[in-house]
Order: sequence, then C-alpha cells, then structure tokens
Amino acid sequence: MLNIDDLVENLRRVRPRGKGSGRRMSAKEREKHRRNYKCDYCKQKFNSNQLSVSLTNFHRVRRGETVGDVAYDFHVTEEELLKMNEKILTDKDWDTGLMINVPEGKLNLFLNRNGVVSCRSCRVERNKLNLTHPEYVYHLLDERQKVREDVTREFRQRVFKRDGFKCHYCEIVGEKTQGRLTLDHKKPVVNGGQTTMENSITSCYRHNKMKGAMPYGRFTDQLKKGYYTKKS
Repeated sequence: MLNIDDLVENLRRVRPRGKGSGRRMSAKEREKHRRNYKCDYCKQKFNSNQLSVSLTNFHRVRRGETVGDVAYDFHVTEEELLKMNEKILTDKDWDTGLMINVPEGKLNLFLNRNGVVSCRSCRVERNKLNLTHPEYVYHLLDERQKVREDVTREFRQRVFKRDGFKCHYCEIVGEKTQGRLTLDHKKPVVNGGQTTMENSITSCYRHNKMKGAMPYGRFTDQLKKGYYTKKS
C-alpha cells in the first residue's frame, strides 16, 4: 500500500505541465498569451521578452452610459471628463464602445481589462506623439483608414491587370487561383504599409485572410514550407 509521501510523488509525476515547465504564468504573461504574443498596436507577433504590459487608464463606454454616469463613477465633473477627452471627441461621437481617458487612481484597474501589450517600436512612437492609449489607438485607426481609402476601384484593377488576374500566393504554392480576388498590402497597413503599386499585390480572399497582419516575407516563407497545405 502506498503511503502519503509516495502518493504525492506519483501525483507530481502525472500532473500535466504547461508552458514554462509547470510554472504558473504571471498576470502579465497571461495577457501576452491571451493576445497570442501580438502587439496591441501594430498586431505583429513577437517573442515574450520583446513585449511589455502596462496598466493604462481608459474606459469603454457601456450601452446606455452617459457622460454624467462615467463622471460620477470616476469621481470627476462632466467638464473635467470632457476636457481630458477633447482630442477623441473632436471627431468621435459619444457612443457604446467608445474608448475614453479616465483619471488615474479613481477606481481599481485590472490587467485583464486595462492592460496594454505593446512592442518597443510602438511605445516609442506613442511617446513621441505624446498620446494616451485611447488617443493613439484612434490615431492609428484614422491613419490606416486613409491608406485603405487610397484603394480605389481603378487602382485595384491596375494591380489585378499587372498580376494577370492571378493570386500571387496561389502561384507560390502551385495552385490555380480560386475565389474572389482582393488587393493585399505586402507590408501590412497596420505596420505602416502604404497603398502603392510596389506594396500592392493580387491575392485571393483565402490567402489574404490567412496572411492578415503578417509581413510578406514571413507569410511566403510559411507557404513554401507547407504550413498551410490542406490536409486530405
């Protein structure tokens, strides 16, 4: 019969071990893992040690929540709350889901709700622009929208014609182009890519979705290595 010490030792042997040799993840490591080790701003994937996690003061407006409701919850006046969000509310309406600045130290903030995972390059850029987290997010969204608006119907057709109306990525893996054609930015828009002929390529919808925000070189390397080969 096993004694208690032998039983405990046996349990240790069969206990499943996760990443980190069974060590418990820290709260910050969990946030990186939850985002698949991608920066919240540029959406690029990094090693864990290349990302940092910071607790940031921001709030997302809930359904039916008014300026007065948020001001009351964070113990400030409506005027103070509106003033600290001037940059955001200049061209954004107060609506459900709006990300706004809130005062520091007024309520408990938690990493799973207010944690920001970022790479060094994006942190440097945000600090250079002297923007808060919500302000920087909206700045990026506005800049990316401008780039996407440059993809006119005429421009898209020029790219398709240049590429022979064939998906560049299907050609790499030796497949015939199937499905709807789309325009892909080789350097992703979220990583500063612009709408130019040199940075644009014809892609089927399936491969464009697979690539997402991945850099062109990394995605084509993975295609060549058969990472996305369909299994029969």
